[in-house]
Amino acid sequence: LLADRHMRFALVSVAAVLASPFFFDVLALFQGSAVIYLPDLAPFEDFFNERYGLNWLGFVVFAPFALVAVVLRLPAPRTLVDHAIKFSGVTLASTLATGAVLANVLFFYNTVSIEHYDIVRVSGQGVLAPDQREAAGALAHEYDHGKVLITRALQNFVTVDAGLPLNHYIQESNFRYYDQALAEPWLYARFVVMYNPETELVEWRKANELVSVTWADDPAFEAAYDLVFENGTERVYKLREGAVRNIAARQGLDTTRIPSLNQHITTWNPLTIEADMGGSLPKSAFYVPVPATNPVNESILITHR
Repeated sequence: LLADRHMRFALVSVAAVLASPFFFDVLALFQGSAVIYLPDLAPFEDFFNERYGLNWLGFVVFAPFALVAVVLRLPAPRTLVDHAIKFSGVTLASTLATGAVLANVLFFYNTVSIEHYDIVRVSGQGVLAPDQREAAGALAHEYDHGKVLITRALQNFVTVDAGLPLNHYIQESNFRYYDQALAEPWLYARFVVMYNPETELVEWRKANELVSVTWADDPAFEAAYDLVFENGTERVYKLREGAVRNIAARQGLDTTRIPSLNQHITTWNPLTIEADMGGSLPKSAFYVPVPATNPVNESILITHR
């Protein structure tokens, strides 16, 4: 009996330790302190945070053998049900063990012995901690109120080091909020953090940083925001409140209902916010027609504040 207790304690303890990364992942995501991308399968394109895929390896290897040990220590089957339970346990354990072996042969062996960890090395390229921490300091210094539009998966150091509550950010995990702010940032975000488009980064980073892809060096965006910080890889912008307020009023919007212009609006319903404001404010609103006497340009940018 004592041996059985020790065996059960050992199995449960080891299983708990090996399964603990799952609880870490859940807690980290709940706290908003980690971004998880799923590892790619063939054709083995770049992936991010591969540790979240690999930290289950120990549990996957251990679990089937532990299950076999438990099943084999069951009392000798006496009934058909007992035989079915034992057979099902052994079958399940064998399937899991076979799957782990196949995964090792088809994936892990390929990664380690053939590609020599190329996937892991590529996914770690372009870590921008120093520049992002500088941007975080600038954001913390400039910040007064309002939302910050950012692609957090690629700029996690900014969100961590700036020291702002996570509910001050509009990030890609906010889904509809992020899509709306990305389309018309001047209505929702008082601050915008993006990559500096002049930087030389790993291409997948630049292609997936949607704020920079959408708005970097865009004339309408620069009419709505002041560049308050720039380094080799990061830019921080602050809303030109007066300019946006004037243009929004000219377009017939209710400026008292625009989140970026009103400190007290900290949450809103993305399904009804446009109706509440009285419409949208597309980038074309930042241009005015040029008189016919100037046929070269069809419009000019509104640059007043």
